[in-house]
Amino acid sequence: MPTAEPELIRRWTLDGADLAAVERRRGRHNQLGYALQLCTFRYPGRLLRPGEVIPDPALRFVAEQIHVGTAALAAYATRPQTRREQLDRLRETFGFRMFAPGDGRELLAWLLPVAFATTSALAVATALMDEFRRHRIIAPGASTLERLVAATLVLAERHVAGQLTRDLTPEQADALEALLRPREGTALSALAWARQPAGAQGRRMRSGRLNLRR
Repeated sequence: MPTAEPELIRRWTLDGADLAAVERRRGRHNQLGYALQLCTFRYPGRLLRPGEVIPDPALRFVAEQIHVGTAALAAYATRPQTRREQLDRLRETFGFRMFAPGDGRELLAWLLPVAFATTSALAVATALMDEFRRHRIIAPGASTLERLVAATLVLAERHVAGQLTRDLTPEQADALEALLRPREGTALSALAWARQPAGAQGRRMRSGRLNLRR
């Protein structure tokens, strides 16, 4: 959640329509909980978890906009049914929807070009969250996000590997495979050994053996 004032102003400022929707909730505690969930839907783009601790700057920023004391949050959604009803109202009023299994295939196709440009899982995850927010899709749990990011990176690696090796002759392909096989007497492949920095223990030992053979 945002905590710095510039980010709070940018991400969590409520407009007139937002405030009107908040005011229709019964009770100060429900108004505050509803407003916080709306802000969390928008950024970072996920559900507000039951019992989640809201950072003080974020809590005060929202509470001041709707003229409710921050202590009111303690009584929010003491009934699980109330929380579910509010989530339904939020989706209906503001056009949000929950992540569905079918969304994963479309998001993988969209994320693939992103993964071609980076090997950073964090960069891919950031792009994924941006896309969720753009489509007003409530992000799934962390494990699902991790699987989507991992699948995207694997697909990108396979695509790049295919592009690099598609024109190799059988002899060249065999030579490339040989670079990846562990060398005799060591757990390192020829490629891994060659990539070690000069002076590394494994490299010195290997060089020593080569010198002895000479």
